[in-house]
Amino acid sequence: MQARRDSSCDRSFRNRNYLYVEQQVVTGHEAGFLLGDRALGHWQVSPRDAAAVALIRDGRWQAKPSPVDWAVLPPLASPVALRRDRQTGLAAVMMAPKGDCSAAFMPFAGETHYSLYLSLFGYNITAGEQAQARARLVIGAGLSDADVVSYYNHYEPKR
Repeated sequence: MQARRDSSCDRSFRNRNYLYVEQQVVTGHEAGFLLGDRALGHWQVSPRDAAAVALIRDGRWQAKPSPVDWAVLPPLASPVALRRDRQTGLAAVMMAPKGDCSAAFMPFAGETHYSLYLSLFGYNITAGEQAQARARLVIGAGLSDADVVSYYNHYEPKR
């Protein structure tokens, strides 16, 4: 993986990006990793709850010069976002504790941005207010979906 100044993955990660959602859109199956299929929208978000959807829809993402219309996917099962490089077998996994992350974002698989985002906090922070959130990045080779879920389930960040 090549380092980039904008924290996006190398282009080799372009076609395999996922969010860990409660229910699969296409199959209707229980929790699992949902591929960022273009048919779901250009820019995709999986929210924690209705309050997160309200923030996504309140107009803050319409600011110029780069307005974004997020396609809202099923809710997060857990705040986990994943990109895979098919050739090397590397996985880049982002995760945060449920209370710290209000949504996870990604473009459709194949879009040239190659990004994943976690939206931390989930509320407006006022001037002078202190806030704390935690996130974890795991890079690993040969990680199965079950391995990724296990990493999340054993994630106990220290404050």
